[in-house]
Formats: sequence, C-alpha cells, structure tokens
Amino acid sequence: MTARLLGPVMEYNYTGEPERFARMAAAFGLDTRYMSMWQAAEMAVDYVHQLTVDVGIPALDELGFSESEIPMLADKAFADPQTIGNPRDVDAAAYRQIYQRAFDLGKNGD
Repeated sequence: MTARLLGPVMEYNYTGEPERFARMAAAFGLDTRYMSMWQAAEMAVDYVHQLTVDVGIPALDELGFSESEIPMLADKAFADPQTIGNPRDVDAAAYRQIYQRAFDLGKNGD
C-alpha cells in the first residue's frame, strides 16, 4: 500500500518544500532547466504518479481496501509518529485527503 500512496503523499507535501521536490525531479533525470522551482517540483510528483502505474503498483481497491475505510486508515496513519520532519503538518483530515486522492487516482487508472 505504501508504494501506491507515494504519489499522493508527495502531492500533499511538495508545497512545503518545493526546492527539495524540484531537486528530486533532476535526480530522476528529468529536464528541469527551463522550469521554475514549482514546475520542477510538480514534475517530480507527476513522475512518481506515472511510475507507480508503469511498474504496476495495484490501486488501493485492488489491494482489498474500500473507500469506506478511509477514516480508519487515516486514524491509523495519524497515530503513527513517522511524520516527524514531514515538510507539512499532517493531521487526520490531511490523511483522509491523501487516501481519498489515492482512491481517486486508482479509479482513473492513474
């Protein structure tokens, strides 16, 4: 499940430290020479979204999760202290947003 959440998590976080995400785009080998920092950061997020599709990471529903479980998943994630050092503050509502985005992307085949 973690791999499928990487894109939505990056999408949530890149506004907290866009320069870090812009450097990721360059590290991925993407041509960011004529882009703003924000454009390059968004490109890194898009790249990871596409990578999860290209390598066949299953969508959350394919892993047996349903959208009705979003509140439970968000509460469990919020209880985990691993967000220390996250570029943006993460509360239960943010986790619900991240999980919802992951489900939405799965519906679209992204």
